[in-house]
Order: sequence, then structure tokens, then C-alpha cells
Amino acid sequence: MKDISLSTFITDYLTKAMGVQLATMSDHAQPWICTVGYASDGSGNIYWYSSKNTRHSKEIEANQNTAIAIVFDGKNRVGAQMTGIAKRVPYEDIEKVNSIYSAKFGDKPERLVSARSASGDAWTYYQFTPVTIKVHDELNSPTAPQLNVDLTPTS
Repeated sequence: MKDISLSTFITDYLTKAMGVQLATMSDHAQPWICTVGYASDGSGNIYWYSSKNTRHSKEIEANQNTAIAIVFDGKNRVGAQMTGIAKRVPYEDIEKVNSIYSAKFGDKPERLVSARSASGDAWTYYQFTPVTIKVHDELNSPTAPQLNVDLTPTS
């Protein structure tokens, strides 16, 4: 058994799952949720590769406030929910993010070519930076299964 900490969440939990459920909101206040494959960078940021034309990508361009849910073990109630900011990865960071993503999903040179493309229908990388994190783990931490972290910057 171990206590859940922010560093444990980032190093142990985020590396386990392959996909997250990403929630976005349209400009007409209609929610949308989709599943994307993701990789993390060891600092809590989550990256995925997606078409600029998908509904979630278009909604992120209009409203960067998003949420993510991850199920690590449904049987034992191990999962996380996060709110945060999602954005398209800036051009100057694409190669670094491609390396992180490729380490998990295998190297595909066409991903890097597409991510660097200015084409409106290209695929590219997106980044989610958590603002709040809630982890629930009854398997590894039955006596204190909750971790709640608020990463809101203070002024």
C-alpha cells in the first residue's frame, strides 16, 4: 500500500493507461466527450495527436477549458478526473512532443510531417495542462483513497 501523492500520480498512474476521455464545450454550451490516445511528459502534461477538423479540436480552438477522465482499473475503482487548459502544441515544441508521443506509440515519421503542416485539415499535437486533479484509488490506498490537488496559479 502507498499513499497517493501528486508525484506518484504523475510517475506511476499517468504512464499506465493508453487513452483518456476528453471533454470539451461548444460555443453553444453543448458538451462533447471523446477518447484519445495520450502520452505524458513526467510533469503532468498530457499530449494527444488529432485532426484539426475533429469536433474536439475545433472546440479547443474556441474554448481551452477542458476536462479529462482516466480509468486505470474499473474493477477496483482506480481513476482520475482533471480540469485544465488544452491547446494546440506550438510549432517550436512539436518535435519534443512527437518524441514523447512516439516513445509510447512507436515512431511514425508521417506524424511529425503532418504536425508541422500549416494545412487546415492536418493532424497535429495537443496539450492538456491540469488545473485540478482528483485521483481515487481503493486498490493501492484503501485507507486514504482520495487525492485532490488544485494547481491554480496564485497571483
